[in-house]
Amino acid sequence: MLGFRKVRKANIKSQYRDSFERYGETVVQLLVSAGHSPTAEELQAIYQDPHARKAALLWLTERADKNANHERRIELVEWAILIFVVVGIFYHA
Repeated sequence: MLGFRKVRKANIKSQYRDSFERYGETVVQLLVSAGHSPTAEELQAIYQDPHARKAALLWLTERADKNANHERRIELVEWAILIFVVVGIFYHA
């Protein structure tokens, strides 16, 4: 439907979701990809727990789907505005 993605909802524990949302996508990306342990205690627990790392990857996939849909909606609005402007110009001309 208009190029929207199906959002793959991550089925993860609420404590992980709360932590991921508190720290944001960039920190979580660094957490799962970095080769060293973070300094924050809460992030260290996530870094050392393999289940939490898998949950982080699932959450990042969910966020990527939501971001792609958001960008697609913005693009559709931009095209709609452009079309209305062009039609308005030709209508009044």
